Amino acid sequence: MLYRLLSRLPLGVLYALSRMFFWLMRDVFRYRRAVVRGNLRRAFPDAPAARIRELSAGFYRELADVAAETVKLASLDARDVRRRVQLDNPEILDEAGGDRPVLLLSAHFGNWEWLLQSCMLSLGWPMFAVHKPQRLGAGAFINDVRARFGAVPVRHREVGREVVRRRRRRCLFAVVADQEPKGARNACWTPLFGRPTAFSSEVARLAAMFRTPVFFVAAERCGRGHYRARFERLGVARKGKEDEFIRAYAAAIERCIRRRPQAWLWSHRRWKHAPPDGA
Repeated sequence: MLYRLLSRLPLGVLYALSRMFFWLMRDVFRYRRAVVRGNLRRAFPDAPAARIRELSAGFYRELADVAAETVKLASLDARDVRRRVQLDNPEILDEAGGDRPVLLLSAHFGNWEWLLQSCMLSLGWPMFAVHKPQRLGAGAFINDVRARFGAVPVRHREVGREVVRRRRRRCLFAVVADQEPKGARNACWTPLFGRPTAFSSEVARLAAMFRTPVFFVAAERCGRGHYRARFERLGVARKGKEDEFIRAYAAAIERCIRRRPQAWLWSHRRWKHAPPDGA
């Protein structure tokens, strides 16, 4: 497969290719340019047009680098993954206590694929990477890459069953849940950049059903090819109070984005649904 052949190239060569990919996305194909700039204007309504264009260009540049880094992950060794993604406070997960699953929420921010592998290698917990089927042909490649160091890819529709099977075992369920869910009318609605925003009610209900401790983590770029991540406890999900940890999750995401706006996946149609009355 082409991806695996490309992964054998040095990362510096892949970064050189990513510059061409950046140009193609931004200037030739104009990949979702209207969506990217529309989302940026919604998030930063007071920013001048020049700032929106600057953030848009930064987004495409970082997305191209993340694509190159994800391809490289197929051949990156474990020592290099640990070196390139520093986990600042992994001991906080021990606060969850006992033998039960822990929900680890992340976002499409920085390099979420490298983050998953770093957590798998450094924490020593059994890990399940929750995902939805990929529309792109790279889906099988990405799932293979996620499983390289022992993480188990789990389809989002099968998460409940897996949690039930492991409800008395210490393990991590990693979910990147910051995109607009399908059926947003039944979603959890909470503010993101001051706008009512839909988040997955499935994740919220599942966590509350088993009173799962919930943590947030995101990989923040600190240099090309290097990231740092810090875990933040969002609490224990409670039935009937799912919106509490979803609000905390949204607030954590927004803090990350405000620190480095170009690092989020702005190409997703994040505010395409309007909230139902009363949300």
